[in-house]
Amino acid sequence: MARLPRIYLDGAAYLVTSRGGLREPLFKDQQDFETYLRLVAEYQQRYGFKLFAYCLLPDQVFLCLEAAAGTTLSAIMHDVTTRYTKTINKRYGRSGHLFQERFQAVMVEKSTSLLPLTAYLHAQPARVGLTNEIAAYSFSSYARYLGTGAP
Repeated sequence: MARLPRIYLDGAAYLVTSRGGLREPLFKDQQDFETYLRLVAEYQQRYGFKLFAYCLLPDQVFLCLEAAAGTTLSAIMHDVTTRYTKTINKRYGRSGHLFQERFQAVMVEKSTSLLPLTAYLHAQPARVGLTNEIAAYSFSSYARYLGTGAP
């Protein structure tokens, strides 16, 4: 049986979400959040994807990204989630799945939807009651948009 070629939608942006399992949150403390963000940065270097916005909640990940030519969302998310799961399993002496299911992705029209989507992601911590001031929430890209966060 012949293998079908991969189809890349270069230039398309995606809202990617991942949920934690039912047993425990994805992120228990600041070190967990920082570990995930470090892995995203590492794989961003490796795969060359554009990261427009992100928000990490204790039980959920939101990423708005654009895959580079020649790569897929599946490759990016597989590497990030597998490595994060292994790191957390080792840190907490646990085993098994950390994420509830495979990531979900929705294609976004950059010219009309990127700005509202970014606002939606940055509002998530307030929406779920983690903060009243979204600029004070450390685990989203909002502070970077304001120019007060790390690059």
